[in-house]
Amino acid sequence: MAQVKKQTKTTGNYLPGRFKAEGLPFKVEFVVDIWKPANYPKTGAEMRITEMQITDMQNEALTSHNLPVDELRRLAIQASSFLAVVSPATKGNPFGDDFTILGHAGTPRHTLEAFAGVTKLELKGKELYEAIGKLHQSTPHGQKQQTVAAHFGMGIDWAQKHIRIGKQLHPKFFGLQNNAGKKTKTTNAKAKAKGNRK
Repeated sequence: MAQVKKQTKTTGNYLPGRFKAEGLPFKVEFVVDIWKPANYPKTGAEMRITEMQITDMQNEALTSHNLPVDELRRLAIQASSFLAVVSPATKGNPFGDDFTILGHAGTPRHTLEAFAGVTKLELKGKELYEAIGKLHQSTPHGQKQQTVAAHFGMGIDWAQKHIRIGKQLHPKFFGLQNNAGKKTKTTNAKAKAKGNRK
């Protein structure tokens, strides 16, 4: 806000933000807020999960697989983002006298990486598409792209692209039949000539 010299559009996040996660083997409520390290402002602030409550847990141990903290944080940062029109800050109003929220806005990737860290894919090639395929098969229809994107900490466009590539290169990972190289048999039905009837 200190850099705003005239009325302009900018993105921000509603913080602290309280969220509920669905689709896990238990209920999760958590809060995402700004966290400032000891050497702030040299290193900058981060968005972190500052509170978490787990209820209705089934008979299984908590693991990084069924409690995807990093994915929850990334989704929360994206969900809490908004687009607004602001004017230069004043002593009485840190958002300026003009502050109008235009609506929800997807967080730009550079902003997400600045607050949540750069995504590093540990899997590559065939192993990556095998992991994507397993997620794709185990996720209900309508949630596949979002689930893949969240799992790898990437955007929806990335998920769409790699699901498409994975289906083409490794269809068996996605539960599809590989028809490449197979020829379909065709038969030419020829009508038999019939003699003239008297």
